[in-house]
Amino acid sequence: MKKISVIGGGAAGLACAVFLARAGEEVTVLERGERVGRKLSATGNGQGNVTNLRMGEEHYFSDDRAKVARALARFGSRETVSFLQSMGGVFLPDGRGRVYPASRQASAVTDLFRRELARLDIEVKLGARVTALSYDGTFHLTFDGGTMSKVK
Repeated sequence: MKKISVIGGGAAGLACAVFLARAGEEVTVLERGERVGRKLSATGNGQGNVTNLRMGEEHYFSDDRAKVARALARFGSRETVSFLQSMGGVFLPDGRGRVYPASRQASAVTDLFRRELARLDIEVKLGARVTALSYDGTFHLTFDGGTMSKVK
């Protein structure tokens, strides 16, 4: 089993930590703030818009739309909703294809992640500002409050 540190407790970091822990990895989330998912709790004007059923590369500004299309094909709106439902969430689309938690409360999405972190025994270090990262055959991660070394 690898020991993996995820830097940042935002939406992407939390999703990454959950995927890794479900795959059997030992995961620690390092968040410099006082709580994880702070911005996630405000997304969608506080209602928690998590995706749009009408996602397509044409809705993204990119010089490489084919790359965007490949990414969306691997993990698009259906996969996003399925992942969130796997943590116990209930999500519903509106008439324009925007998907929200049934409660229309963005904090419900943050709560899903927090419960899943606890269920998977993912360690979360708050107030952990990463100050250095290096590699010499072993990754060395330094953050306010301590140092972690992980073998690759």
